[in-house]
Amino acid sequence: MKVWPFETGWKALTEADLAGVDVVAAEVYPSLLEIKPLPGETKDLAQVRTTAEHFAKLDEAGKLGAVFGPAKGVAADVVVDAEREKAGCWGPNPAAPASRTGRAAGRPRCRRR
Repeated sequence: MKVWPFETGWKALTEADLAGVDVVAAEVYPSLLEIKPLPGETKDLAQVRTTAEHFAKLDEAGKLGAVFGPAKGVAADVVVDAEREKAGCWGPNPAAPASRTGRAAGRPRCRRR
């Protein structure tokens, strides 16, 4: 197991980066996705289902590794800061084009306390 971004780096992850790794732990921020509860479904359950479906679709399309990296233009010092002490929440970036979802344009959204 590796913890994102502390042990993986804040970068797009490849199969080579994850050789021998069964799990990557990353905090997610499901409220950034459009949540539509099914009849009888609680909001929390809908968030879990929607988040799992979103990232499963990215994985099936071969695009999941890319969402572990910063958006283009993020300063190197911001990346280093996030990797070493601030971490972040992993989730879709609604301002990014559909093919580049998964990260904020600047620092990761949430900070380690």
